[in-house]
Amino acid sequence: MLSRKGFSLVEVLLVLALLGVLLGLTLLNLRPAQEKAHARGLAHKLAGNLAAARSLAMSSNQPVGLAFPSQSGANALSRSLYLVRGDVLPRITRVTNFAAEDPTSVIFCGIWALDGGASATLGGPTPGLPAQRFQLSAWQAPFPDDPVLVFLPSGAVASNLPLFDQAYHVVTAQGAQVGSTTVSGQACPELTAAREPYTVTVSLSGDVHVSPGLPRGSSVASLSGAPPVAVAPAIALPSVGVNQPPAAVKVRLLPSQNPGALPPGVDALLPVDGYLTLEATCTDPDGDPLTVSWTTSGGQLSRAEPSSMRWDAVRGLWLGYWAWAPPPGDPGGGLYSLTATVSDPSGASSVATFGVGGKLNSTRTDKLVFIKKVVPEIGLPYQALAMCNPDGTESITLTDSSLKVASGNPQWSPDGQWILFNEDAGGNLCRRSRDERTVTPLLAFSAFGGKISDLTFRGDGTHFYVAGQGRALYEVRWSDLSVREIAPPGTDNSESITSYPLPPFTILRTNDPLDQSLEAVDPATGALTPVDTSLAPGPFEEPSFSPSGRMFAWGDGSAIMVADYQVVAGVPGLTNPRVVIPADGQSRHNPVFSPDETQLEFQVGQFASGINLWRVSLDGSNLCQLTYTTLSSPWQDDAAWSLR
Repeated sequence: MLSRKGFSLVEVLLVLALLGVLLGLTLLNLRPAQEKAHARGLAHKLAGNLAAARSLAMSSNQPVGLAFPSQSGANALSRSLYLVRGDVLPRITRVTNFAAEDPTSVIFCGIWALDGGASATLGGPTPGLPAQRFQLSAWQAPFPDDPVLVFLPSGAVASNLPLFDQAYHVVTAQGAQVGSTTVSGQACPELTAAREPYTVTVSLSGDVHVSPGLPRGSSVASLSGAPPVAVAPAIALPSVGVNQPPAAVKVRLLPSQNPGALPPGVDALLPVDGYLTLEATCTDPDGDPLTVSWTTSGGQLSRAEPSSMRWDAVRGLWLGYWAWAPPPGDPGGGLYSLTATVSDPSGASSVATFGVGGKLNSTRTDKLVFIKKVVPEIGLPYQALAMCNPDGTESITLTDSSLKVASGNPQWSPDGQWILFNEDAGGNLCRRSRDERTVTPLLAFSAFGGKISDLTFRGDGTHFYVAGQGRALYEVRWSDLSVREIAPPGTDNSESITSYPLPPFTILRTNDPLDQSLEAVDPATGALTPVDTSLAPGPFEEPSFSPSGRMFAWGDGSAIMVADYQVVAGVPGLTNPRVVIPADGQSRHNPVFSPDETQLEFQVGQFASGINLWRVSLDGSNLCQLTYTTLSSPWQDDAAWSLR
């Protein structure tokens, strides 16, 4: 038997030929798979970049965009992307180029023929969506014509890409052919053919997912042959310029201040039990996100660390809000400084104050209460009780049309907690607490002869006095509202009364029809004593004592007057009269003292032409208007100044 060793040359050549054929077939089958893997890989990389941009927007609280180079819209194919971030003047912070690791796959941003005839819209969200208030056109991106998906701090997305199926779409492929069409009346790239496409879909809420093929796009031809090479080149990462500090820092206080009512050298007033909202607004030449912090010489700030400012796209400004309150136990009169510092991420900063020097003066918690006429848009005009700060700020209406507050001075209780006033609807004397809206009827007008002309509290708060019908005087005990007549009705119609704030709590009332004289009434006995006004002749319109009883103020029809009050040998009298506001023909009346006796509040005007509240220092300086007539409030009259 013969044995055989090895193979013949013919056999070897035949085997090699067969292996070559098999290898060729294998390579032909691998090529589509490789192309598909490249397109799929690029799609997933793109989806990862989009998801990362969304997370960055939500964590940094500012818009973050992922954009694709397009050579100013001339080329819809790219192999790179760049990240832009910022609320305004967004800057490029990262460039990613996929060409080195995958020189054949492309990214397409545009539209393609949609199955079922569905239409697309171009650019921006539809009404009612989370991104509706974001104006992409106002977001000053460095290349505004490039396709971009902008993620907002809410996670929602806005884009200039075509919107269909309530989402935006970006395609990756191993090659693509592009034409042109119109969407919403604007030119838009159209995908006409693609090889191994994958679609990256971004929903309006910002969710990202990848799917093979083109959703609802089967009419796009399958590309054959060599892929096109006309793609937009990657942009260069811009160099970082010289940082500029924040600019145009402005500070505003809430509640707003009345400049005319401020003491010299002071930029704001605040009651010791109140607080200020500090608003800082700013711009930045570089579009940097900004932070703000406040420093103070005393008092309490709402936070200790710098806080991020918020971008207001409507105003085109950065906004920051803090709060400040006087320190606990401040009795009033404290002077504090407040300064805002606005900084950018590089550490550059700008400093600003409100007013001239950012000086704030704490004040007592005293308030003005007054009567005003209200003219509503619907319904009849009525008189209401109102309250404001002594500088005219924070004016609020305390009663509605159901009460119809009567003319006649409302009065504070000495502790500053209660307001006495008259109302016509039920014919009652009422009280309202300073802090609550509840109004309580106390006594009917019938208890005072059917009419109440004026009110005044006794200095210790245990009683108050009422001028009733025919100049009769009544004393009312606060604890049980028992009524006692002090002086019987008279024959003239003078109606103004004021109480000396210290024992024996003498009541002064104007005497005779023209208020030309005064008389003192002893509340214990009802005895009447004429007041010596020989040095300070009247008329005495709506006079008042200062809180200490040292001084007495009145209006004589046009001038505002002040005199010292003294009792000599049992006879009260006015001495050392002086003019605070000289007569000039204007109607002025009802001066009332501030708690510290340094200022007077009074009324100017007549009902026909409008009445307003004014304030002045006792030496005639610092004259300022506190209220202003309007069509809905044609006059404000009969004010009282609380002691606390």
